[in-house]
Amino acid sequence: MFKVYSLKENDTIRQAISLFQTKYPDITVEYEIGMEEGSFVTREDALKSLNTKIMAGEGPDVLVLDDMPLDSYMERGVLMELGTSLDSLNGEEAVFDSILQAMKKDDKIYAMPCEIQLPVMMGAEKYISQGLERIADMMEEARRDLPGKDLLGICTEKGIMRYFAISCVPAWTTQGGELDTEAVAQFLIQTKRIYDAQMDGLAGEVIEQYQRINDAWLRNHDESKDDSEALRTDNSIINYAGESVQLFRTALSSTSVYDEMISVSQAEGFEGSKWTVMNGQGGNVFCARTLLGISAASKNAEPAKDFIRLCLGKENQSKLFYGLPVNKAVFDADFVVAGNTERYLWLGNNADGLEIRINIYPSEEEQIADLKNCVEAVDTPYIENTVLENVVYDEGIRYMQGAQSLEEAVEAIEQKLWIYMAE
Repeated sequence: MFKVYSLKENDTIRQAISLFQTKYPDITVEYEIGMEEGSFVTREDALKSLNTKIMAGEGPDVLVLDDMPLDSYMERGVLMELGTSLDSLNGEEAVFDSILQAMKKDDKIYAMPCEIQLPVMMGAEKYISQGLERIADMMEEARRDLPGKDLLGICTEKGIMRYFAISCVPAWTTQGGELDTEAVAQFLIQTKRIYDAQMDGLAGEVIEQYQRINDAWLRNHDESKDDSEALRTDNSIINYAGESVQLFRTALSSTSVYDEMISVSQAEGFEGSKWTVMNGQGGNVFCARTLLGISAASKNAEPAKDFIRLCLGKENQSKLFYGLPVNKAVFDADFVVAGNTERYLWLGNNADGLEIRINIYPSEEEQIADLKNCVEAVDTPYIENTVLENVVYDEGIRYMQGAQSLEEAVEAIEQKLWIYMAE
């Protein structure tokens, strides 16, 4: 028997456990979830309980490291080096080398994502840029050109920061793990510009509708949409195609959404649309999801390694729940499976009662190659750092609302993080 642990239930892991049990019926896999749905266990409480078990030698064998303190675990020797376990993944089991290289620290790999997301933006070509400052420039230009229009579909300071953070957080710390205050300051400056451009002259009903969605999300999910994964991965391509928002943005997590992006960009009236992977504050960033590691104290290292290889292998990668496959062969095949039939996006009816829809076609070889080239170019993982990010968001909101200066915000961030690290 060996144990798998994640803070929240993970469907990709559930699937992998089922496949593993079928392949190895004599080995029992126990799956522990730190924060069961509906429970009142906080992230901090779950991590304290987990760390106590690890220190006592009673911890899990496989850790799903999403929203866990990965850097701290690596520094404290909690995680086993995975390099040799991944060397045997070749042929149809091979993963993208770009992702392997990006996950290295001091030439060693301690964690490997089972799936990834790519932060992308799409819109009229003149408004699509690289780099956070250029994105802010573009937003201000779009606001001048499109007075009163909803540009991004996000109407809160935190929502704007949380979306753009996925391409910026890796720049907030130095190689030595120290806070890069200049990078954080630039993030606050540029996201304030983006927020101000989005909100300038925006219709009150748009803002009210966004707040209603946030409130409903809180009632149904115990968190606002601003705080949810859906803020980043929500597929608003229908809103873009229906022109209720002027820019499409998402953490691209499926080939079917990619098919929709490409098809909309070729539809009548959208021929000038362009999409790009959104590089914020440096690096070709990808979001690492279902991040796998093995406890250095594991007494079941061999089956744990087999489990991780299965997670990254062809069978499990053929169906993922939170992102694009890291397995190269499955990445290509996934387009055939996802896009083998024509479908359409239904946008509603126009003023004359006529149906408005956009046909969605399977991506062609050249378009698949474009996305694959983006995956092969990634070099910087975004791994959620809840403590750091929430401190930046809390102080960033006060800065954006004029309750404190930029200097005061950065100083408060430094102070709060110093207190947290000292505890």
